[in-house]
Amino acid sequence: EDTPFKWFGLSSSGRSFGSGAGSPPSWLQLMGQHLRPLDIIDPEESVDTTAQSKDGKEILGLQQQFYDALTTGKLEQLEEVFVTEKTKEVTDVVAQGGRLDSWKFCLEDDARPEGMKVGNVDVTLESPTRAFSTAIEFPVADGLTDARLLAIQ
Repeated sequence: EDTPFKWFGLSSSGRSFGSGAGSPPSWLQLMGQHLRPLDIIDPEESVDTTAQSKDGKEILGLQQQFYDALTTGKLEQLEEVFVTEKTKEVTDVVAQGGRLDSWKFCLEDDARPEGMKVGNVDVTLESPTRAFSTAIEFPVADGLTDARLLAIQ
């Protein structure tokens, strides 16, 4: 008999926030809804994590190229580091009515996040063919300078 996938989540305070059986939950949703940052991070004092492995350093280098292209409007550079293949998560959002704008549109003068700072970068190597990079983004929107976003690539 096949045992279905089961999960149980604990918050940083040690309290349970959910559980389930069957298909696994979206870990991005779990992190965003239940495992929020505990420390306030200042973009001027953010610490960049140094990747130890050659692969980790390469991934963080690509992440840096991505953010340089994103904040300065360099479409060709962005296309060099960004995969056009859509993931299941993106496909699900579009299927539920979400919109997917082109990079050309996103990089226009008034659309791109010009002046955005990025800090506390990190990389997780899950396997030889799968890795995730993370960063805290500090966008400037309508004069607000205290916005903080966790970005996962």
